[in-house]
Amino acid sequence: MRKEMSFRLLRRLLGLIYPELCPVCGARLQEDEPFFCTACAYHLPRMRYGSFTDNPVCDKLAGKVRFDRAAAWLLYEKESSVQALFEEFKYNGNRRLAQLLGNMAGQAFSEMASGMADEQAFFAGIDVIVPVPLHPEKLEKRGYNQSEWIAKGLSQATGLPVDTTSVCRRSATATQTRKNYWQRQQNVEDVFALTSSSQLAGKQVLIIDDVLTTGATMSSCARAVWQANAANISFLALAMA
Repeated sequence: MRKEMSFRLLRRLLGLIYPELCPVCGARLQEDEPFFCTACAYHLPRMRYGSFTDNPVCDKLAGKVRFDRAAAWLLYEKESSVQALFEEFKYNGNRRLAQLLGNMAGQAFSEMASGMADEQAFFAGIDVIVPVPLHPEKLEKRGYNQSEWIAKGLSQATGLPVDTTSVCRRSATATQTRKNYWQRQQNVEDVFALTSSSQLAGKQVLIIDDVLTTGATMSSCARAVWQANAANISFLALAMA
């Protein structure tokens, strides 16, 4: 308790000199607003689902790889609040923001389950979370894998374990940002490899990434996971472009 009070006092003092600002709107953050303001959190463009097996995310992945279900929590558009938050955790070192957003996504999809039959709930039957890995060179440069921190937040909300060792990225690839559909497919073809099958064999695996654009990266990662003889694979992206 004393340690928590000291932290709050320190935060207040620092806030007088260096006020924390919302990366979306620039408003000064209150003590109970971690990383971005309540108003911006309320207006995040959330995606809605009638089905986790027939929706726009599934359409992007259809025909690329075999999977059970797929979803994304937010809609990603350029010059949007979602882009501002993603740039904050991808390029400004704010890994805790990625963790918070992962936790919020996990809570949101868990709440959706209250209106569905048990077998229709998104996390029903899932055994383990696998975040899309970064190549060691990019991991060293960035300092952390944002998808892993999203997965940590998701794990906090769902209780599901996270596996960061069974799949690796064996080759460094150029950024996908300015590539077209076919260039994205070729850029990530066979870049992931299975390092161990024991943790994934017979399991229902949930693959996690930050943004799904064409589905090339996540489906390429899934092909490596299938080599472990997984029982099934599903996908969850924090946002869909």
